[in-house]
Amino acid sequence: MVDAARKQLERLYDCTCYVISEVDAMDPDTGIMSKTASREGPFACRISYKTLSTGQIAEIAKFSTTTVLFTAPEVIIPNGARIELIGRNTKQLFRSASISARYDTHQEVQLENLEVH
Repeated sequence: MVDAARKQLERLYDCTCYVISEVDAMDPDTGIMSKTASREGPFACRISYKTLSTGQIAEIAKFSTTTVLFTAPEVIIPNGARIELIGRNTKQLFRSASISARYDTHQEVQLENLEVH
């Protein structure tokens, strides 16, 4: 039953993403630690936007938008990792803003918008 539900969710995936993380690496010759970028993917995914009202000041409504990434539960997305999302005729760069909520059928990660191309 979980497999059938997962297949139905994955049919909705209309984008692909790459997970870009910083990894500590030590130079074997010098012993100096440095950070290198690790890029994993592509992974099938979908994003969802939710706009919330945060109040009203002097007749002007204020809103905030929450962006959530949906992808397979086995994809590793560390908190703070950059997410390069390609789809819907655009390329967007996000940062993982939460620990992923993992379910049997998918995972959900809140994203912070970095830039759009």
